[in-house]
Amino acid sequence: MKVFARAVVVGVAVVASLTLAAPAFANDNDIPGTTITVNQVVNDVVDASTDPSDVFTVHLTAGQEVALDIVYTGAGVSYDCDATLLSPSSSSVRWGDGYYRELASCGINSMLWSEDQVFYVPARTGNYHVWVNEDEANCPYRLVVARTPRAAIITPDTNDIYGVAVGGGFVDGVVDHVMDRNDVYAVKLTAGKVAHFRITWIGTDYHYYATFLTVFKLLGPKSTSVRHGARFYRSLASESLCDQIYHERQIDYTPAVSGTYYLWIHEDAGLGGNCLYEIELGGTVTKPPETVRLSLTATAKSVARGTPVTLTTKMRTLWGNLVPNETLTLTRCFPKRPWRSIGTLTSTTGEYSTTITPSRTASYHVRSSGNSSYRPARSPIVRVVVQ
Repeated sequence: MKVFARAVVVGVAVVASLTLAAPAFANDNDIPGTTITVNQVVNDVVDASTDPSDVFTVHLTAGQEVALDIVYTGAGVSYDCDATLLSPSSSSVRWGDGYYRELASCGINSMLWSEDQVFYVPARTGNYHVWVNEDEANCPYRLVVARTPRAAIITPDTNDIYGVAVGGGFVDGVVDHVMDRNDVYAVKLTAGKVAHFRITWIGTDYHYYATFLTVFKLLGPKSTSVRHGARFYRSLASESLCDQIYHERQIDYTPAVSGTYYLWIHEDAGLGGNCLYEIELGGTVTKPPETVRLSLTATAKSVARGTPVTLTTKMRTLWGNLVPNETLTLTRCFPKRPWRSIGTLTSTTGEYSTTITPSRTASYHVRSSGNSSYRPARSPIVRVVVQ
């Protein structure tokens, strides 16, 4: 059989700036193996008798698609080699699948093809593992985990109600059976006005590996959680994407009651299920109040009596944007006493601060009452000890 090798091709573009690695690695038979970087080219050998496994660790960023590509580089005619992407929680490849979680896989075989490639979009940032395994013979190979030209997904990840507030237009996301099974979005619907929700698989297709079974549900306004069973949510409509059947589905719904409804995307494919999707929101869908987060820090947490302490809070949306021109309430609690408001904070930048001079040990937090644009929020508690 003629053995061939070609450039690493991702989508329609040849990946540039690939970094060549040393041809051999020591102590790479099990997790964590050898650390490599995205776009680094690895040349190595696995042998079924003497060295059947090579393991590498690579740091991947949520929402950034990569291509795992393996090419046979030898002159022989018998080889059967697989490259498997494993989750960050995997602990070993030696003791069976109870110790590792498979996310995606590709392979080369002397009877089929001498190069194979799989595309994967991480749902979470972390240190992933690539396991190269030879079961039958000797296999010299070239391996690369390459960043593709696809734009990164920057939609915030929320796994339960209330979710990310969205209005009309488009939103992209990724769900993964192992890493992140749920995405939830909040939408505002008007009684008697039809709303349209179309979900489309937008992953990179290739010869045989694109596994997903993605459930798409519209939940009622009284729903409180998707994590604890159907008694916590009310499903009003449901559709499913499937790698073998449907790559696009739509829900049309006319609510009887105005309010905030929820879109729940759930990956249920089992082993290897990974779905990159786009939701189109049409009709009378509008954006409900956004979720915000309040941080709180103190310049010191243990001071002498009468020492000034500056408290600083930042108000951000789930998208990471600072929220200025709000009025926040600062509250204080002495030991075994109730919380009481002690003042307000304002800012034109989204970074709010005030200076206190504590005379007694106390705890503090900041809260926002919410409005038509933002939901109520509360910061973590900071305790300042007075010596």
